[in-house]
Amino acid sequence: MLQIKKTDEESERLARIILRNIQVGTYAPDNKLPSESQLLKIYGSDIYHVRKAISLLKREGHLYSIPKFGVFVKKNTEQNSTGTNQHIRTSEDMCIVYSSRNATTPQQTLWNEALQKFTSAHVAKNFTNSFNNPEGPLPHGDLYEYSCTYKDFRDTELLNIQEYFPSISRYPELMPDPYSLPLYYSTCLLCYNENILKKLGVKTPDYQNFEEQQAYLETVIKKTAKYKEYVLPGTSQPVNRRLGKYSCEMYTDIINGITESAFRKKYQKMLFLITDFWEHYPPSEPGESAIISYENFIKGKTPFFFGWSLDYTKITEDAPSFHWNCAMMYAIDNTFPRIPLMLAIDKKSKNPVECLRMAKILQTPECRQGHTKNGMIPLLDEEYKDLPFSLVITPEKKGKVDFLTPEVYYTICEIINSELTDVILRKKALDDAISDLIMFVRGYHRMNQENHA
Repeated sequence: MLQIKKTDEESERLARIILRNIQVGTYAPDNKLPSESQLLKIYGSDIYHVRKAISLLKREGHLYSIPKFGVFVKKNTEQNSTGTNQHIRTSEDMCIVYSSRNATTPQQTLWNEALQKFTSAHVAKNFTNSFNNPEGPLPHGDLYEYSCTYKDFRDTELLNIQEYFPSISRYPELMPDPYSLPLYYSTCLLCYNENILKKLGVKTPDYQNFEEQQAYLETVIKKTAKYKEYVLPGTSQPVNRRLGKYSCEMYTDIINGITESAFRKKYQKMLFLITDFWEHYPPSEPGESAIISYENFIKGKTPFFFGWSLDYTKITEDAPSFHWNCAMMYAIDNTFPRIPLMLAIDKKSKNPVECLRMAKILQTPECRQGHTKNGMIPLLDEEYKDLPFSLVITPEKKGKVDFLTPEVYYTICEIINSELTDVILRKKALDDAISDLIMFVRGYHRMNQENHA
């Protein structure tokens, strides 16, 4: 069994959670373990305890090193002859893992505050956290903070909370499905450098609708292009977020058999307005260069970064040398998008009740207020006053909650979004993009129907 001094609780925490992720397949046999720097981010620890945990797992026969290549997972961890597996299974019942992609310091601080409240009331159980950044796989957990935009949950079986624990949610009417407890929302943000805007001779954002927003952006981008020391703004926002309610309407119309001529009559002008602006001022490729675009903003090289609610938290943590703030952004239907961040429980968890106890703590007004002050869109309209942005769009302009089935999500984010991105970045004719997106959406829908027949 793991021989760890009682005083070394952090090494024990890391060793157990890494071993658990090995046993459930997150880290596969003979595959390289994440680097020390990656483990620091994933598990929110320090280099001393990471190295000590790895050393311990090597000694117990779960890991091995290849000089100059790294640390690897050993085969047959479950059948380890030392008897470690039996001990870990017993400890697994006592150790509950909270898995989240939100690895910023303010977010982790909120988690630690909730953990202290849980520990004071439920000393027999031990919660630990497993944080990770958006680029890597989400580590296995009992309680997840997740979003419909994460691909990790396509094949994950979640607990039906509404069926077994119908009164657990503070706001059951906000539950997007039977498995998810809403925690807060994310939205599109315009992060801006006040110093550069002042130099360009333009005011900070105060637009009141989509049209005014686009005119303001065009003014700033035109002036930015005149300065060699600045780069044009980058984005982490896919173009489909500008569609608002129309993205789901497009999907419904297409699968219900709308003709191409009727589709063009209804949507072509709108799609032109969305794509024409970015064709003239094309951003860098969304997603692939989001980190570079963010760093350009942090280094004061660009007036804007088109980001998300979490970027407010990241910028606050990075503390750039210039004055900055954020403004919420409109979609073309003059609403702002809302992507729910939710709590869900792995159906195979051995500690579902403890997970729900922690979920109740994370839903308290105190926790919600902390998320709102970190830039997350609150659940309740009366909490919008606590948002830290310079421009807050009123709750009356909320867009429909963006919670989609895998099929609808794929249609909108992979098919429709890809066609519009091709128009913006690769000069594809809008007419051709419309024909292709109708063909691909309709064909994909029929294929799914046949596969589920």
